[in-house]
Amino acid sequence: MKKILAFILFTALLISTVLPMSVFAETPEDYLNSDFFVGYWNFSGRADTAGTYNNMLTASNATNAYFENGRGVIKNGDYFTLTANTNSKELLNDSAVTVGFKMMLTQSDKDNIAASTIILHRANAFAVTAADDGTGNAYKLKWYNDGLTNRETVAAVTDQTFAYGTEYYFFFVVEASKDTTPPTNTVTVYWSADGKSFASETKSGLAHWSTYVGNTGDNYVQAGEVFREAAAGANVIVGNHTTVNSRIVGADISIDTMWYFNTAIPQDNLSMVALHKMNIADKTAADAPAYRGCQVSAVENGLFSTRFVATVDSIQYSEVGFEITVTNYNGDEGEMQLYSTNTVFSSIIGTDTVGGGAAVKYTAADLGGTYIYACSVNKIPVAHAATFLITPYYVAVGSTERKPGTSYEVTVFNGSVVSQAVYTAPAAE
Repeated sequence: MKKILAFILFTALLISTVLPMSVFAETPEDYLNSDFFVGYWNFSGRADTAGTYNNMLTASNATNAYFENGRGVIKNGDYFTLTANTNSKELLNDSAVTVGFKMMLTQSDKDNIAASTIILHRANAFAVTAADDGTGNAYKLKWYNDGLTNRETVAAVTDQTFAYGTEYYFFFVVEASKDTTPPTNTVTVYWSADGKSFASETKSGLAHWSTYVGNTGDNYVQAGEVFREAAAGANVIVGNHTTVNSRIVGADISIDTMWYFNTAIPQDNLSMVALHKMNIADKTAADAPAYRGCQVSAVENGLFSTRFVATVDSIQYSEVGFEITVTNYNGDEGEMQLYSTNTVFSSIIGTDTVGGGAAVKYTAADLGGTYIYACSVNKIPVAHAATFLITPYYVAVGSTERKPGTSYEVTVFNGSVVSQAVYTAPAAE
């Protein structure tokens, strides 16, 4: 088998423009494959994370906080808990953090349009809320240092309004001052409707509540740090509406993805994060070949694409590929299709739109292998879910027999990965 350092998809189902790696010598840093990447959660019923960090995604109430079509839905004052692992580096204090999420709000109490909805909250660290703009048709966002939503003096209030019923990508980039007394943060909020181009608004000099330079206790923020040391290891709460007279007010939350980084991500890199996350299935398995995960494109004209990725441990094979079977929303299973190649890659580079766009790169080592191969499927309609049974395979030199790896069942819907898990064959009757 030959090794090629350019990324050329081997299937006729090519879904996006792919160029040689050398073209992207000036590509901005891929923060998804950096030490700053703590993890992301895709709300498909489990937590996806970077590395081996032990993040757990838990719903407070299965009736009002639940998973639906690859999203987390939060109603009636309930929430999800993202449990932090205090024994790892995740969610620790730093000089800068970036918190992002893909979200849609639906107005649930138009009779009380002044109500606020808590989007994110982390004790002693931060809170993000949405408040109606007074019209009942749109809302504004607030960022609170210290996670104290009753402290208006520490809120960064966006002047921009956002429409209910519309999905947005939001990123809060928070940078701590190094020489102010008391310590302050600069908060920049970025937003986008398509994940490709972002507008922004910045608020500077945002003070913490009850903070003093020089005090070494956990209850105080130190200069150059985003939040209190007491927040290290604290869970992140997604949801939890404000209540008035035991009645829920504000908006219902539908959240697709959340990202967390221990650094300030530049605006030019945000589309790479928003549109190109790798939905990693398993990057620790020693199988050869091994299915590693998939990527999905942005939705365009009611259609989207998905790319399945696998790795092998050497080039001592005559052929590698995938056995793919598709099941539609009616449960009708198609015939197994075979996609093969004798070309593998050290890394892959793709673009987010046909004809060009922001680039992203994953190396084979990032995914736990030595070489990568991939197969892309295009023109998947958004109206219904589709399930793919993916089995990577290889053919040894001098043989014609396909040697399969572990099979995965992957369901996608409306530009999102609903589920991705090892396939278990039905028991024989």
